[in-house]
Amino acid sequence: MRQAPDGVYSYLVDLEDTKIAEMVRENEDCTYTILLNSRFNHERNQASYLHALKHIQNGDYEKESVQEIEAEAHK
Repeated sequence: MRQAPDGVYSYLVDLEDTKIAEMVRENEDCTYTILLNSRFNHERNQASYLHALKHIQNGDYEKESVQEIEAEAHK
């Protein structure tokens, strides 16, 4: 397992809604928290983590449009 980049924290939590694989929050101290849905298996959570990490590395959370962010992520 790879070490998380500095300033990125991840937690496995019961998000209840299986339509949500992960949630990301930019914290006040400019770090990020990734919440992974414990209702999914390890492989799905690993993919979700990498997806969220890519958004963080691309600076996507500074953009305003979710559609713009996802369009860029899936090119």
